[in-house]
Amino acid sequence: MVGLDQKGVQGGQVTLRFEDGTSATADAVVGADGVHSVVRDIIVGPDAPPAERNILGVARKVRASRTNGTRRTTEKHELSAVRQWAKSNGLDVSARGRVATAVIAAYEAR
Repeated sequence: MVGLDQKGVQGGQVTLRFEDGTSATADAVVGADGVHSVVRDIIVGPDAPPAERNILGVARKVRASRTNGTRRTTEKHELSAVRQWAKSNGLDVSARGRVATAVIAAYEAR
């Protein structure tokens, strides 16, 4: 990444510019490559001294309008029904833990 622009982009998004001339727009950018982060250099400048900020994490609340008010979640009490349906339809699901989004989508579309 060689550039980062916030101006002229709607909804608080950021445009990222890359060495090959391409660009991408994102809701958030995470510079997780340490003290020599390219994102950090772009934001505070390459000559800024490292500073301890005691920040463990940053989050952004997303308005319901950004997700069209829909959430693809399944309540825990329904997961057993999803697993049973998936197994009876030849889909591979684990007995415990996360159920793949594709399996939940197929279950909801039935």
